[in-house]
Amino acid sequence: MRNTSTPAASRASTVASDAEAGPRVATIFVWRRTCLLSSRLHHDTRTARPAARRDTLSLASSGGGPTMQHPMPIDPRDHAVYRSDKMGKATLFRSDRVMVGLNAFEPGQEHKLHAHAGMDKVYHVLEGEGLFLLEGREAPMRAGALLIAPEGAPHGIRNTGTGRLLVLAVLAPAPA
Repeated sequence: MRNTSTPAASRASTVASDAEAGPRVATIFVWRRTCLLSSRLHHDTRTARPAARRDTLSLASSGGGPTMQHPMPIDPRDHAVYRSDKMGKATLFRSDRVMVGLNAFEPGQEHKLHAHAGMDKVYHVLEGEGLFLLEGREAPMRAGALLIAPEGAPHGIRNTGTGRLLVLAVLAPAPA
């Protein structure tokens, strides 16, 4: 606790030292915030310090272009967009080489059979259950299931469950 009865010169030096401590205080605040995030992600506070140093990953483009900053890992479910009238979509990441998105279905919704020329698609079910539609066949799906729709293969998804269905979709190369 600071003594408020100090002479003005002493108070000035205290203010100056407080100003010098300012960045340290900010650093500690950020560090603690980062540690809390990493603790939540790793469920182990002993690993929080090394993970906190990886706030962002610098990814250099293959063409030697600018460096892209990539955020900490995310939970895709936090970015789901559900719509009452049709399947909801959200893009989590996009580059010239790949697109990662979410398809969110309310019960009864469907992404009708369609195909992509020159593009492969990988579906990974995060939540819910329904049917994969692939080249005229139907296959049951539930959380954890994976389906690969190669270039040109007709594919789709139908939510046949009573709850929401959330599917991660990876397309390569990314659509134009």
